[in-house]
Amino acid sequence: MLPMWAWLAERARNLTRNTNYYERLYNRSIAKTYGVEISAFTRHLSNLLCDLNDWEQEINTEILSSLKQPQFAAYTQVFQKFGIGARPQALLLSQIYPITKFESLGRFKRRLGMAKEEFSSGDKETMNTGAGSKLCRTQLYLWVLDMIAPAHARPKNEIGEKLGNFYDTRKAQFQDNPDLWKKKAVARLQQKALQEFQRSLIQNLIPMVSKDLQPQLEATLNRTLQTMQMSLTASMSAEDIAPGVKQNQVKKGFGNLVISQTAAYGCRLLFKELKRSCNT
Repeated sequence: MLPMWAWLAERARNLTRNTNYYERLYNRSIAKTYGVEISAFTRHLSNLLCDLNDWEQEINTEILSSLKQPQFAAYTQVFQKFGIGARPQALLLSQIYPITKFESLGRFKRRLGMAKEEFSSGDKETMNTGAGSKLCRTQLYLWVLDMIAPAHARPKNEIGEKLGNFYDTRKAQFQDNPDLWKKKAVARLQQKALQEFQRSLIQNLIPMVSKDLQPQLEATLNRTLQTMQMSLTASMSAEDIAPGVKQNQVKKGFGNLVISQTAAYGCRLLFKELKRSCNT
């Protein structure tokens, strides 16, 4: 139970010694001087927060108990080698257990939301990165951000070294040649803008012609826009394509890309380690 919320909710806490820290702080505050009391709404809301905190702790206890089950022993050992905490372990297990159901790395990565899926329709091809578990994809991103990006937090083993080297190499590519990556970043922005323009044209123009001519018109629009994109990318500099893009925006975008790439690489290592560990 968080101390401040417990005090506001007037809840007793199981402490080795009593403390009146927040009471003393409130008595010395300007609110007390002007007779501003703690409202019933604040106390009620604090009670709700305390209830949520207690519920969270109960769930966490259940998670830890479940992870100790014999059937998960090989999995948790591998997760610990990667520096993955208890809650993320439970989330990943909910998606990948048992590992024997995955025949390929691609399927494993798709389940965790870390693989691109291609969808084709006529002359149009797009890549969808939204397949799989969004929660797992977010958790893997946070895992890299917290445990791999900071050198001091990396697991002190072969896995930590591989992931750290991968992350550092990708990061160095940006630091050594920022202009190149700026051009790539703004080119992606330009591509996104053209795709939005393409969708708008198709939605508004296609219904205006007969159904027999619609496939031909859509194919023509796609080819024209692809030619425009190739021409712009080849002839324009980064500043010409997106003069308003700032260096720190590109740096942030590239940082996110490095984290995502490292998470995808981590999935590859995780799949290999789980397969090896659970088949022995």
